[in-house]
Amino acid sequence: MRKFTPPSSNTTIYRYPNGKTNIFQLYFVPTQPGYCRYIGKFISDGSLVKRNFWFEILPKDLQTGLQHLSTYKLSDQDLSAMHSQEVNQSLLDTKSQKAYFMPSPADVGIITFRKWLDEFAGGSPSWQGCVEGSFKQLNDEQLYDRWHRHTKHCPSCRNSLVIIEKVQRFSNICTLIFALLTLVFILKNVHLSLVLISTIIAVLSSLLSYKLNDIKQLFLSSIPNRGLPLVKLYDSNAKK
Repeated sequence: MRKFTPPSSNTTIYRYPNGKTNIFQLYFVPTQPGYCRYIGKFISDGSLVKRNFWFEILPKDLQTGLQHLSTYKLSDQDLSAMHSQEVNQSLLDTKSQKAYFMPSPADVGIITFRKWLDEFAGGSPSWQGCVEGSFKQLNDEQLYDRWHRHTKHCPSCRNSLVIIEKVQRFSNICTLIFALLTLVFILKNVHLSLVLISTIIAVLSSLLSYKLNDIKQLFLSSIPNRGLPLVKLYDSNAKK
């Protein structure tokens, strides 16, 4: 079930045969041409959510931050589709009613919203301090930016970054200390077991710092820290 509440609220309720109910509430606030602020709330039956002991021992802010990260893949896909369509529309010298061909029943919501917008809002938002038609195409760094879009405004995600950086500094210190300790053990001909233990701790600390650096990047941008600067979206050809 979907319910649109003017001017910017959309509520979707999913009811499943097992009795579980999921509720999505989204609030869309256009801020300037090419930009829209959305606020989302997701409500699920808590009794049916699978609990994870290792996740629950993490600090609460980090739990929330990681949960926020889990939603980005879907929102990145929406960003890609919506921005490309907005670019196409900006190149058309025609009214929005004639810019799209929407024969599918799934498009009824869009058509209804556009009619409401034309009838009660003059066909488009009233931009404050913005020149109409000043839409600009964004590059990938701008489109998939997470820091300015969300992280810096979200206390949980900001605190998650602080926690990650503290753990990363600690792991870097451990790597240095145990690497030096391994060298000292070798020079002093200490028992091989101690050399192995200090070496393993140094390696694990280094790997942890490496992984934390990748996680930290996820709070800043959808563009990966390493490899090709390509955003990973859902593969429509992937086997289900």
